[in-house]
Amino acid sequence: MIDLSGVQAIANQYMTSNVVITHKATQALDPTNRTGDNTITFIEPPTVTKGWFVDRGTHTFASGRMPTVTDRPILRVPVGTRIAKQDTVQINGGDSWVVVDASDDESWPIWIKAELVRIE
Repeated sequence: MIDLSGVQAIANQYMTSNVVITHKATQALDPTNRTGDNTITFIEPPTVTKGWFVDRGTHTFASGRMPTVTDRPILRVPVGTRIAKQDTVQINGGDSWVVVDASDDESWPIWIKAELVRIE
């Protein structure tokens, strides 16, 4: 096994943003809702860590006849940080984001990447 702690320590130096990750609980059926919708709840306490927010800018590409615009910034957090799809993230006390993908499947991880979408 390769020791990546040195490389991870260097990567962690770039993680200067304050990040609060609120974890979405497993959905449970709300017995008081006649339409059968699920209740969305979050697990306390949230995870507080440092992160590296990377705004990749807006990209436009043709999808059939209609142009498509994407803007999914990346949040990098230290290896071992708990973050998953549908968690919410607040960066430096500002905007809130929802995690649409979290990846820690690299063979030699130096960080965990999470794709984000801004909550409007």
